[in-house]
Amino acid sequence: MRIKPITPEDLPNLYDLNLAFNGPEATTPEAMAALFGLPGEITLIAYVGDVAAGFICGQVRSSICYDQRSAEITELYVRRAHRRQGIAEALLREMETLLTGQKASRFIVATGDDNTAARRFYQRCGYTLEGEVFYAKEIPEA
Repeated sequence: MRIKPITPEDLPNLYDLNLAFNGPEATTPEAMAALFGLPGEITLIAYVGDVAAGFICGQVRSSICYDQRSAEITELYVRRAHRRQGIAEALLREMETLLTGQKASRFIVATGDDNTAARRFYQRCGYTLEGEVFYAKEIPEA
């Protein structure tokens, strides 16, 4: 297994992984290419041989209201055929190392309330449920 920061050459593989993860709501290849190198976001991709097996995205958040910076894991996905091989944990640990280096003091992960496999995974990796409640609202088109 090889984990590396994405490069433009990885974008087609990242797009395929993201499509498998997020389905029809996934961004287009063109939009992904246009957003490549987004300031503050780190994206890592894992390869097993020549096959893109998974990816993770993260970023550090700052706020004028808090002294500490928090690091958010925004996406983590491993192809079904490559699960239970330590890839997700390797991606998570590598991202934690990179984000800690940016002076983040805590990690935040949001996952679906019904995603019990992900919840068990994060708990096994040292994350604790904090009881936060997230709300979302679509922005109407102008």
